[in-house]
Amino acid sequence: MSMTTLKNITGFINSDRDSVELISDGHSNSKNRAEKSSSNMSVAYIDELIEDYARALFKSRDKDYKSICKGNGWSDLTKTIDYKKMRVRHCKPVYDSEVIPKAPKSSVLFSSQFVNDTNYDQEYLLRTERKTTSTCQINISDGYVCEKSGDLSLEVQLPGVVTEAAAGFRHEYSVEKGLSKSVEEEMTWSIESNVKVQGMSRTTADLVIHENQYSGKFEIKSYFSGKVLVHLQKDGNTLVTFEFSDLGEIFTEKKGFRKDDQGIYRITKGECKARFGIEQKIELHQYPLKN
Repeated sequence: MSMTTLKNITGFINSDRDSVELISDGHSNSKNRAEKSSSNMSVAYIDELIEDYARALFKSRDKDYKSICKGNGWSDLTKTIDYKKMRVRHCKPVYDSEVIPKAPKSSVLFSSQFVNDTNYDQEYLLRTERKTTSTCQINISDGYVCEKSGDLSLEVQLPGVVTEAAAGFRHEYSVEKGLSKSVEEEMTWSIESNVKVQGMSRTTADLVIHENQYSGKFEIKSYFSGKVLVHLQKDGNTLVTFEFSDLGEIFTEKKGFRKDDQGIYRITKGECKARFGIEQKIELHQYPLKN
């Protein structure tokens, strides 16, 4: 059931209970629907689900609420969603693959040439530092989005084969906005080595980096609990506060949510792609000088 709390109002009971089905009205449009889906994609927008549910409750007693709100209708009011008492718990993601391709890609970050045109061996000190960027892209294809509360954002743990590669990534990233997250982490590669060059020869020294790539699909189960408040305001004053403690009335099966003995949950599906350096080496090549 939903709880409606009316603040600073006379003539109404302070804990008015209503059971409401979501209805459509003139303020709904195809662009801002609580659930946007196609044949391959279904995403529940938490902010819109809650606001639409509050609107349905308001419209179910439109005359009463307009009177409480000093003649202001739904569209005249500012809506503020308070998520402070709502919680989300993410289970560990399940990846379809924890395998990295066996053939890493090689690239030369730095190359230097040493020429010794004497008859004696010479030794040089090679010192350099270069930077590369490790990239990770997380894309959501099915799940939920909550843009007005960072605490409810989806948290995605990267697969072990990526984090264990010491590629500069954190173990976990939050998808705060939209359906994707792009991450770039800078890595520094440095060498300090002596290069011995024989007489009458030329030596090239290359700093070579090996990079791996990962691509895998994942599923994450997220449990929702607690309650959410919706404040209806005018000119900075709160006229009505809706308190929704039964999240099951908002997060319905029709919107892709499910319920088990642990509570209400939503399964998010997505894909993780990463490219990162794994090792460096110095390659030396020696050639005789032509007379």
